[in-house]
Amino acid sequence: IFEQYRSEFRARSLPGYALEVFPDLSRHTAEDFRHEGHVGFANLSADTAGERIYEQIRHFDRLEQPFEWKVHDFDQPATLKAMLEARGFGCGDAEAFLVATLQAWPESEGRRCGARIERITDAKGIRDFIAVEEAVWQEAFPTHFARYTRALNSAPDITCFYCAYVADQPVAAGRILLPAGSSFASLWSGSVLPEMRGRGVYSALLAQRIAMAKSHGYRFVTVDAEPMSRPILLKRGFEQVCWTYPMRRRS
Repeated sequence: IFEQYRSEFRARSLPGYALEVFPDLSRHTAEDFRHEGHVGFANLSADTAGERIYEQIRHFDRLEQPFEWKVHDFDQPATLKAMLEARGFGCGDAEAFLVATLQAWPESEGRRCGARIERITDAKGIRDFIAVEEAVWQEAFPTHFARYTRALNSAPDITCFYCAYVADQPVAAGRILLPAGSSFASLWSGSVLPEMRGRGVYSALLAQRIAMAKSHGYRFVTVDAEPMSRPILLKRGFEQVCWTYPMRRRS
């Protein structure tokens, strides 16, 4: 499953990013240099891995752009994470790369809760979405409005945003990416306010996005799961494929 995922996603374009696909890795450079670049899907030769790492560092340093190197357990060489750490990268919290097969997903799963799930179509909805993210993570995301608005306006059929509302107040948020020509949809930003957890809101938001993926004919849906959401998703029918490690250079 991971090899199929890698073959499809290593050449996936993202709104607002310039994509470069090399034989041994993929690189996304943000067009707005305030945003973060990305490197991933590494399949490096042990003989040249050190130089290839420095090439990515030099590329983003030249642009004065921060970047994340996403490492999966299946990336090569097997020592890649340690090599990055030796070159000044720090590892964020490990996330579980989970995959669900949509053909087996029950139609009614998680649909009953006390919240109203709405698909976001305008700037007000994006602000509601970010308000949930900032409340859950207890930090400000000053670049998210521009990035999310660009995705909503330039690729509305690829990135779908959802909020859950109770009495017109946003209480949960999540998005799904529906890349063209792929077997995999992907879930992002699943967040629920602490006071609303345990009421089925997360499951309802998940079910809405799963239904969207199924209606578009996707075979699988993926998610990089945080520790809080991982056990919930495993109970819902997701399977863990590997661990992922977000690596960023320390300043």
